Amino acid sequence: MVDEQVLLLPDQVFSVEVIDTLRPAIEAAYGDGGLDAWNSGLTSTNYSHPVQHAAVLLYGLAANEAWRRKRPEPAAVIGHSLGIYAAAVGAGAISPVDAVRLVLAAGAGIERAQRATGLVLLAVTGLTAPRLKEILAPDGGAGEVRITHYNSTIQHIVSGHEETLTEIARKAERDGALGTTILPFPGVVHRPDLAPFADDFYAIIDEVEVRPPRTRFYSPVCGGLVETATGLRAAIRDQLTAPVRFLHAVHGMAPDGIDEFAVLGPCAQLVVIIRWLCPEARASLFPSAVEEVHR
Repeated sequence: MVDEQVLLLPDQVFSVEVIDTLRPAIEAAYGDGGLDAWNSGLTSTNYSHPVQHAAVLLYGLAANEAWRRKRPEPAAVIGHSLGIYAAAVGAGAISPVDAVRLVLAAGAGIERAQRATGLVLLAVTGLTAPRLKEILAPDGGAGEVRITHYNSTIQHIVSGHEETLTEIARKAERDGALGTTILPFPGVVHRPDLAPFADDFYAIIDEVEVRPPRTRFYSPVCGGLVETATGLRAAIRDQLTAPVRFLHAVHGMAPDGIDEFAVLGPCAQLVVIIRWLCPEARASLFPSAVEEVHR
């Protein structure tokens, strides 16, 4: 057996038992011999392609499976953006194969929408949301330029065309932003513009079995607790076109006594964000010996 925290590639990070448990989901995404395709998807920089979306999802599912084999049931789950699918599986609400079906359909819609819109993302650190919205005037982020991720009180992601975002970055830096970065991800996600391209995704989410979460599920869409199958189906459906309200969801967990977080995925930046949001909380990446995949 390979120790989950020793080696880096996904088919080595996780034990044979974990991989075998997830094999139906891996094959649903890639067919026979899917581990090679999984690795290729994780290391790809084409973040508009459905295969890469599936790779990140499967990584989250494998991390969840490995975690539960060695540790107690978590008190709650939350997913950031694409992570909502793995979180729903971890809460026992949808099956791994259905999660793959949803992610592939969502990814295909994102790919089509991205070609049509050409939108990109800008990360802005150091400004509050009200101040950032003033910079996004005259529409306050309700038109071409939108805040798509409320990650923390001073870290947000804005979507728009690159030329517009470059000017917004200049204004934000003049206004005291600590940093601005154009990100290599599709800018059409978490915007209403995506809806006309997502018919296949909507058809699948309407037909798959969704069960009430057995683990407390905090939605990154409404920023609060979701306890019913109907509510969870709506959260998964809406996350495609609604902003990510990770800030609100994590803050909603604190009054429930949740003060320890494990990021079961390949994005170490989420550990940093959680520590910003909850300075007294403990946050770590699992597995710990992984190279970050920027998704």
